[in-house]
Amino acid sequence: MTIEELASAAGMTSARQYLVDWDRVETEIGTRLPADYKEYVYWFGPGGFDEYLVVCVPGVENSNTELAA
Repeated sequence: MTIEELASAAGMTSARQYLVDWDRVETEIGTRLPADYKEYVYWFGPGGFDEYLVVCVPGVENSNTELAA
């Protein structure tokens, strides 16, 4: 299943377009991040699904969901 198919199954008709400076983030954490993770973040941004799955992303103030925290 692609990220777009997942978004469609979740009822989304377009990406949230959550933008991240991936070069800066990857330099800060010292590793490259997978392309599908970056695409997921672009489409969904911070948050989770039904309090079951939480995906941490860079650039949020909440230390529970901030990637570097």
